[in-house]
Amino acid sequence: MGFWEAFRRCFTDAWRFCLALPLVFAALVAVEAVQHVAEWSIGLYGSLDAFKQHANDTQRMGLGLLKVFLSYLVPYWAARWAASGRSVRIATRADPVAIRRFSIVVALNFSIAVFQLEGGALLQFLGVSPKVANVLVAVSWLASLPLIAVLPWMIGAALGGDAVRLWEAPRLARGSILWSVGLYVAAFLPPMIVHYALGYGAVGKPLAVLVPMLALDSVVAGFLLVLIAFTEVLSVQRMLQRNGRTLQCDGGTFV
Repeated sequence: MGFWEAFRRCFTDAWRFCLALPLVFAALVAVEAVQHVAEWSIGLYGSLDAFKQHANDTQRMGLGLLKVFLSYLVPYWAARWAASGRSVRIATRADPVAIRRFSIVVALNFSIAVFQLEGGALLQFLGVSPKVANVLVAVSWLASLPLIAVLPWMIGAALGGDAVRLWEAPRLARGSILWSVGLYVAAFLPPMIVHYALGYGAVGKPLAVLVPMLALDSVVAGFLLVLIAFTEVLSVQRMLQRNGRTLQCDGGTFV
């Protein structure tokens, strides 16, 4: 699979997935929308000063963590949808083996994300100096980068067939890590720029302008989470293809 083919497929597959599984997409959009309502209620969009003042508001951050948690669930449906030839039934089936394996992946990713987002405040509460707390959080961001080397294990867990062992995953990922990082960045940046432009652009706007801007931003943010899932799915497909490996999912073959 060529890079630009994968780049194109990230968007086309993500769009088709959103149409095929509208409830999943709607849930992602809804959480972002609720977060925007909470932000508006605390006055975050009143001015740039208010935006900075309320950036770490507990209500806002709590909804942000919920959004992060949901984002880690999306690869379950995305991987199964891709592996089964875009079968909605198989994508949404509660496969007990896949759920058991994938719950470990979600727990790992979410634990890391919580520490990265809230670890600084927690460490300071425990008596760690702000400077040391910030350094430890920064280290956690760097330490999470190698997780891309275990993507085959993460995505394979969602399929419920022959598992990719955690220690086997780096061998499958070898030679594809920089390619995968490039795909993620190339696909992620355009909608992320739009997401931030709408969010910051809404600051100080009258309600008649702010509401449609934030509504559009909710859709963009929901699509962005699906898009990220497909950068992972397509990266793993390339890793498997380079190693002549296939994975099964309810009769479908993931290659």
